[in-house]
Amino acid sequence: MKTLGLIGGIGPASTVKYYENIVYTFKNTREDEYYPHILISSLNMEEFIRQLDFEDYNQVEKILLKEINNLENAGADIIAIASNTAHVVIDELKQDSNIPIISIINCIINEIIKKDYKKVLITGTSFIMTHDFYIKKLEENGIRCIIPNSNDIQKIHEIIYPNLENGIVLPYKKEDYINIINKITENEDIDCLLLACNELNLLINDDDINIPIIDSSKIHIKRILKEITKK
Repeated sequence: MKTLGLIGGIGPASTVKYYENIVYTFKNTREDEYYPHILISSLNMEEFIRQLDFEDYNQVEKILLKEINNLENAGADIIAIASNTAHVVIDELKQDSNIPIISIINCIINEIIKKDYKKVLITGTSFIMTHDFYIKKLEENGIRCIIPNSNDIQKIHEIIYPNLENGIVLPYKKEDYINIINKITENEDIDCLLLACNELNLLINDDDINIPIIDSSKIHIKRILKEITKK
């Protein structure tokens, strides 16, 4: 059993969800009282977001790499980052880290290819939707990406931050989000909705819309469990 180093804090609700889902999904596969060994490093979200706003990606990588090294020194064998946004520097981190990192983007690509989806609607924070690091990797694998318009990007971001980021679900915000999705899918032949924000699954489930949902955190956690239990 490998020791997982989990980088969280961006935001806290996602980190809690990752921990709970990893622990209890693992426990449901066993009859003993054994639990996976997880080390958690919770980032200073304010400082991290500030560097993203400055688009100082060298500093963003330094912040994350410091936490990776701390987790490695504490005994982690493998790393996962409980944040889609932080994957803006995943290539650099994988190159500079001494231990493997389970990329949420790679997990998503594998799942979309497995499902044979060709056209994906991406929703997440404004950072995710206005930067191309997600789109490039998906399109390199033959997956066409649809992004909401600028007004809807702002609305979705305000649905996520700050309330949903802190685990607060407001019913009228859910209605706003579903209306945006339905409007886009009425005009585009879309295969699935990608929740490229780990808090969005607090807001929506498969019964709320008429296309399949790719939940980034659910897929990531499934892969994490597979990797840490490899012999």
